[in-house]
Amino acid sequence: RVAPWLNCGTDAERAELLRRCAVDGFVSNAVKDIYPEVAAYLHGDLVFGDVALDGYFREYRELKMSGHVTPGFYEKAQRVVPPSSVKSRDVMVQKYASDNECALLVVDAMGAEWLPMLIALAQLRNMYIDSVAVGKARLPTSTKFNSIYWPDAKRRLPDIKRFDNIAHNGAEAHEIRRAEENLAAELDVIGSEVLPRVMEGLVRFERVLVTADHGSSRLAALAWQTEPRLARTLACEAGAEVADWRYRERAAQGGCPPELEETLDGGHWVVRGYDRLPKKGRGQGFALHSGAALEERLVPVVVFSKTGQFVPKAKTSV
Repeated sequence: RVAPWLNCGTDAERAELLRRCAVDGFVSNAVKDIYPEVAAYLHGDLVFGDVALDGYFREYRELKMSGHVTPGFYEKAQRVVPPSSVKSRDVMVQKYASDNECALLVVDAMGAEWLPMLIALAQLRNMYIDSVAVGKARLPTSTKFNSIYWPDAKRRLPDIKRFDNIAHNGAEAHEIRRAEENLAAELDVIGSEVLPRVMEGLVRFERVLVTADHGSSRLAALAWQTEPRLARTLACEAGAEVADWRYRERAAQGGCPPELEETLDGGHWVVRGYDRLPKKGRGQGFALHSGAALEERLVPVVVFSKTGQFVPKAKTSV
């Protein structure tokens, strides 16, 4: 149901198109035709190098665009873990740390869900890429646990915070924005901020490595905010200090419950899937992070270059 006048590309029209997608429960080809960022976000090329990951993120993106979570995907998000072939983001980044011709760009909260769009829009702009991969962030998937070491500040481009700001505060801080307005703001970030900064970096350096500290999950928020509510509030022992919806310090006694995942250092327990911990405080915002869902813990690791291969398809190092 796309009105013929929704074709001028204004912010209000984009938000209205996304609202109609949520009402209809799917994204029509007509919307993709007049809203290219939607087509790029839902791009179907196999870019993850793993059939299961391609399938998971394709379904995730479709559900996010339609504004709902199915019981089946709620169960899937709790069950799946990264394939053993997926390497640590930090290991992949450090391969380039000593490369004096490579700059680093960190896009806060740009999870692996954005990888197909990043590649699709780069292709439209005839940008060259050396490698495409996804990597594992550290748990909990919060910035303070995911500082990325880079030895030369002169080779680090200014971080982009827009995705994280939208996740926490919406499209505009201190203003109440509708979900479709926040989603429209997210869909604009790759084309208006990320790729232009990569191109600026390539003026000074031979390569620009683009990655993220962590991702975020819109569906984790929707599983709690929409009816029927699928997300549960997980029980904690009496007197437990819970500072985040998505992780907690390990309990003094007992092992890690099955609905949580223990960090490698044993210091924290992180929520699997879309359930939440009994944190006190204000609402959860447009999206959540710090948990162990794939969209929170997997991030792109893409190396753009001046003379690399032209946007390789399904060529990953995961």
